[in-house]
Amino acid sequence: MRIAIFCRWVLGLALIELGLACPCAAQVVQTDTDPGDEVPAPAQLSADQPLELSWVSADPSCEGTTVAARALELVTPGITPRPTQARAELSRDGNSWVVDLQTRSESHAGRRVLRGESCKEIQQAIALLLAMILESEAKSAASQTLAPPATTPPPPAAPNTMLGPAQDSDPVPPPPERAQGPAVGWLLRSDATAALGLKEPGLNLGAGIGAALSVGSVELAAGVTYWPASRAEISDGTGSIEVTRQNVTLAGCYRFSTGTLLQIVPWLGPELTWYRWHSEGIDNTDGTKLLPSLTGSIEFRFAIVGPVFASLTPGVTGELIQPFGVKIDCSDCAPTAVFHTWGIGPRLGAGVGARF
Repeated sequence: MRIAIFCRWVLGLALIELGLACPCAAQVVQTDTDPGDEVPAPAQLSADQPLELSWVSADPSCEGTTVAARALELVTPGITPRPTQARAELSRDGNSWVVDLQTRSESHAGRRVLRGESCKEIQQAIALLLAMILESEAKSAASQTLAPPATTPPPPAAPNTMLGPAQDSDPVPPPPERAQGPAVGWLLRSDATAALGLKEPGLNLGAGIGAALSVGSVELAAGVTYWPASRAEISDGTGSIEVTRQNVTLAGCYRFSTGTLLQIVPWLGPELTWYRWHSEGIDNTDGTKLLPSLTGSIEFRFAIVGPVFASLTPGVTGELIQPFGVKIDCSDCAPTAVFHTWGIGPRLGAGVGARF
């Protein structure tokens, strides 16, 4: 029993000192309740229900109807909690929850600010914290009742590193303030792209992979795209030409968040394109070209589960118009152009990715 109680208190202390911190950068969702409201003094609470919890949430999906009962269940058997009132105000900071928790009993008043990644984490942390406050209030009252009159001044108490009755108005010392910089992370993705006029006339299909470094809302991305060989008939069907295309892309973008489900990411970057082609039925020749291009797009990211998202990316690629030619009916004459790229090619990509 003592080992279980000790483990639970150590776990509670770790959660509180960590502050359920989450380095997320996003807007804070304001509630309709003034965060400056103070918790009133405890009313005449019954022995069966010594805890009264007011739960104010900006999101109706995160409610605290069971938090007070769970806190009372966590109190060690044999300890009679003292009447305590608490008020928890919840708001959103990007993908994180922020809780302003105020407590008041007959002898102490305190205030905590907690952060968590999910509503469930916040509910569990508040229930555990309230249980520890109830126990410390009960032990403090019991020690004052049982202590004999002191004939000499007691020696100064040694600092208590475990959770216990606080000497000031707050039962638990507040965690130190942390200076938060921009969140840094990684992004991996893969997608398929359909485009017009980037190789032969008609629809061209490609597949790509990429990675990005995320600093706050800014992303720096790199990727490669492979466009499989496509064939077109030339010279009234007496010959054909086959063209492949590979791209290496660098891009910079800024991520706009419209909530937890959708992000809009416009980006712009240069590409290095390598063309290869092979003709048959006329001169059976091969050729290569290495050319720069520029691509811009707007990516729409839809959250799926956890860090995974799906994306839809309309865009356009601009490059110099490239003719593809073969030598017809001669061996030393200049090649005759059989078709050329459009120069401006619309494209549409769809894929999946994950942020870490």
